[in-house]
Amino acid sequence: MIIDGHSHVIIPTERHIRLMDDNGIDKTILFSTSVHPENVSNANELKVEMQKLNDIISGKRNAIDARKASMQELRNTINKFPKRFIGFASVPVGLDYNETMNYIENQFMGFNFLGFGEFTLASGQTRLLESIFKASSDRKKLPIWIHAFNPLVLSDIKEIAELAKSYSNVPVILGHIGGSNWLESLDAYFG
Repeated sequence: MIIDGHSHVIIPTERHIRLMDDNGIDKTILFSTSVHPENVSNANELKVEMQKLNDIISGKRNAIDARKASMQELRNTINKFPKRFIGFASVPVGLDYNETMNYIENQFMGFNFLGFGEFTLASGQTRLLESIFKASSDRKKLPIWIHAFNPLVLSDIKEIAELAKSYSNVPVILGHIGGSNWLESLDAYFG
């Protein structure tokens, strides 16, 4: 079985399934998205769509309503194709532990999500993940998938490694193995 470890909802989903079939992929770990560059038709539309991503990464845009809409899109996709997709739940960062637990219980219980992520943070914000680590540790020990390439830098990756050591029962997926800091990332984890 071949599992794609990182993809976002592609609309229409049937196009995503065709891409998976064309490449021999049996299942995909699927994340929500508020950005759909697959639906643009020219460079200007692509710039507008990708600016939404830049706004999310920089913290200018992180509305709960947008998150809920993208999570509903993810739920619909997984419910329609449960044998093809594994869902990871999007949880807002920066909430305290009780708010994080309430959000998880109110938004995700009853849905078949098998992890949390993808978390894409600005540099200097990785400590905001602590309540998510603690919530995962106290619940089902679901994996946490963190985008560890730009805009994160080596000091951020080291902070994530410290969180992973503090919550050693929580699986951590360090996306892109730390990007251009991949060798140092390996040292931070395996030392």
